[in-house]
Amino acid sequence: MNSYQKIIEGAKQIIDNWHPYFEINKQWEIVKFGDIIINKLKSNILSLERKEYTTLIVCKKGKMININTAIKGDIPVIAVGRVSPYSHNQYNFNGNIITISSLGAYAGYIWYHNSPMWASDCNVIYSINEKLLLTKYLYYILKSQQNIIYQKQAGSGQPHVYLKDLEDLQIPIPPLEEQQKMVTELKVRLTTLKTI
Repeated sequence: MNSYQKIIEGAKQIIDNWHPYFEINKQWEIVKFGDIIINKLKSNILSLERKEYTTLIVCKKGKMININTAIKGDIPVIAVGRVSPYSHNQYNFNGNIITISSLGAYAGYIWYHNSPMWASDCNVIYSINEKLLLTKYLYYILKSQQNIIYQKQAGSGQPHVYLKDLEDLQIPIPPLEEQQKMVTELKVRLTTLKTI
């Protein structure tokens, strides 16, 4: 039984550490993450070929809640780890969002949510124009850079990753049809990995 448990734990680690791989077409515009965040002053906005890219992503802080203030329910609370530590009876985001853990050993952890959840001690990111940038595609791009994001952790006692630490991440923006195709292919790959 113990050897089976080790195999199961090993399989879980493979899935948890999976990162998508992308072939980047040289014709796609590549922008910096910091240049496409809404309501942010940008010094190099004029360098972007397509001005509609200047306000593609909304970034918000979660609203702090802890196990003592949460009201028992079935809505997962997303905080600083790679799993939901407890639940609540209401949500503050409805889904199709990305969370990035801001503190702790997993500071910088990228997580996609397609159902209602309560974002607590994390940053929430989503596209405001799904006709130009799919949130799920953005998730896969950020997830492909997961190790780079982990390397941006700072602080010895309580590691943290701030949104400003991610501003230089490169985000390729292919045509919408290409984004949809990549999302579908990566979803199939991940589903296959989970069934192995």
